[in-house]
Amino acid sequence: MNDPSAPFSQTDSPKPPGYLILTADFPPIEGGISTLTRQLAGGLWQQGRLLALGAPRLQEATADDREYPYPVFRIGGYHWGPLRAIPAKRPVNSWVVRHRDQVSKIIAMNASFGGWLGKAGREHWGVSFDVFAYGFEFLKYRRNPFARRFLLGIYKAADRVLSISDFTTRALVDFGVPAERIVRIPLGVDTGRFRPDLNGSSLRRRLDAEKGWVLLSVGRLIPRKGQHLVIQALRRLTQKHPNVVYWIVGRGPERPALEALAKRLGVERHIRFFDSVTDDELPSFYAGCDLFVLPSSQVAGSVEGYGLVFLEAAACGKPVVAGRSGGVPEAVLDGRTGILLDPASPDALAEALERLFDHPEERQALGQAARTHAEQLSLRRMLDLF
Repeated sequence: MNDPSAPFSQTDSPKPPGYLILTADFPPIEGGISTLTRQLAGGLWQQGRLLALGAPRLQEATADDREYPYPVFRIGGYHWGPLRAIPAKRPVNSWVVRHRDQVSKIIAMNASFGGWLGKAGREHWGVSFDVFAYGFEFLKYRRNPFARRFLLGIYKAADRVLSISDFTTRALVDFGVPAERIVRIPLGVDTGRFRPDLNGSSLRRRLDAEKGWVLLSVGRLIPRKGQHLVIQALRRLTQKHPNVVYWIVGRGPERPALEALAKRLGVERHIRFFDSVTDDELPSFYAGCDLFVLPSSQVAGSVEGYGLVFLEAAACGKPVVAGRSGGVPEAVLDGRTGILLDPASPDALAEALERLFDHPEERQALGQAARTHAEQLSLRRMLDLF
């Protein structure tokens, strides 16, 4: 693990001015921001424009950071919650001081962590910074004057506020961020890693899922993701399709509640939880499913700003059934690459799934259009904005 205060080793070749990425979401932390961080870091590194990445130091971390091609340094204090940037300020400042002549910009993946540190770097060392915006991280503070003022101070100090969707852009403006600071950044997917020709049959065989329909959700187990709605829909689906199975990939605090719900409805034998799927294994889960389903909804300020998992499923040629909320309609094109529905209705969800079960031509057309849509959203478009 790299020392954040240490200079690059003498064996490293001289590095031209480049970016420092600061993130609160990086493996072993899972989720869309963690995926986006790795996409951006990998792309910038390949182009020779990334200096290093700073991420939380976690006791439960098992991954060796040497597996990444770019330098990763770990920062303590993650479990301080909203105040986690405070203990990070000193080591990050120390790193910036040592590499001041090489750092052209800080890219903050989170406003309250990297954004606050980027603002401090600008004030103390004159380093410019961009900050990403998703939706949930500021919408939940709309009625909190202190938190709102804190976040607006970061957004207004940034060179650019990088919005992941039109939904997020509108929400930022309503929050008080000047429109001229906001840049809509196009998210993309690795269409070489996620593709339709991957073999999912071996996984289905290993999981004894060769005879029926396979539904898949990928995401944290939290209320707004909607896995509970799929479980509720299973009670109806299994009456006509007794061999249907539902794979749930992800971890989160809702797992005990989801297991209890499945048991109460008598559908627990149709559900498999997978809480430790690796990056290398994930594409085979998409390949092995028939339909991707994630009926996301907005729960208070918690909302899906876009949803990279929808693009991953699309890149694998899988039709998507999703909730019409937040920025999801920008990732899933209703009637073209999937079906959008009311995320509060298990019956509507069951009807949509049965419709695709019973109409193979529609299912195939949606899957083919989904792949085409994913191919148009290349990672290059995002990298071109840096």
